[in-house]
Amino acid sequence: MKIIMCVVGIALSWILMFKANGLIFSHFEQSHFISWLFLPAGLRLVATLLFGKVAIIGLFVGAFISGLSLNASFIPTITLSLISAINPYISINLTKRFLNIDDLLTDLSAKHLLVLSLTSALFNGLCHNIYFYIIKMTVTPLTDSFAMFVGDLSGSLVLLGFFSLCIKLIRKSVSTENTA
Repeated sequence: MKIIMCVVGIALSWILMFKANGLIFSHFEQSHFISWLFLPAGLRLVATLLFGKVAIIGLFVGAFISGLSLNASFIPTITLSLISAINPYISINLTKRFLNIDDLLTDLSAKHLLVLSLTSALFNGLCHNIYFYIIKMTVTPLTDSFAMFVGDLSGSLVLLGFFSLCIKLIRKSVSTENTA
């Protein structure tokens, strides 16, 4: 039951963030699939760090439903959803291994989060745009890869900054309650 709740929570979070990103940051969109600021990329990072393989399922379901809402074709939607869900898992686990970050994230630092964000954005931008090029959705894969890289990186950093601020406020609130 816990796994189902995680999958549903991740999928719903993806759908809501995808819709909000499209509404709030529509002027940053280069296409339906590429934005210069893409907040759901931060969700990919956080969900994958916290939930591992379970995040793949939630991210896939969320990306699939979001893709269908754009009236995209079925097979490209499945393929893009798989790329969107599997890429963060691969890039994060390779980076964790390279940086010696344990599964409990005990020594996770801001530097580690930056490197994780960079590698995840790089993997995502390249893999998506290789697929876009193969199915002829782009004629400028390098330019589009760069835009997606920047969008994923900026979205991840904004979301991580937001979570960091929330954690600081919670810690401050808890320490204030304990001293009172």
